[in-house]
Amino acid sequence: AERMLFLEENLERADVDISEKFRQVLEVYQIENEYGRTIEAYSGNIDIDGINLAAEFFRLGRLNLFYMTPDQNKTGYWDKDINGWAHLNGKYADDIDAALKIAFKQAPPDFINLPLQGVKK
Repeated sequence: AERMLFLEENLERADVDISEKFRQVLEVYQIENEYGRTIEAYSGNIDIDGINLAAEFFRLGRLNLFYMTPDQNKTGYWDKDINGWAHLNGKYADDIDAALKIAFKQAPPDFINLPLQGVKK
């Protein structure tokens, strides 16, 4: 959002050359394109039923974010329809674990079998 705001402000400025504006548009496009086709894993905390738990998160592109607790008993994904976490109660634990290992570069790239949310019109 900050990147887009910066771009919008610069596009309206008269003191910025057209070539610089074009370069900035391409740069933002490339960053967003790259972000949409990459994976990432990181550790953090998640609040589940009022309890703050450690978790590992797996981001797949721009549309899908999954979590799993270290004991693999709690798993879930960010559901954009409800704007919150959908809990899977350990379902897909093996698949999320495999995806985390790939993202942390502890396993070679492989197919990932997870429920994906698509883009809606």
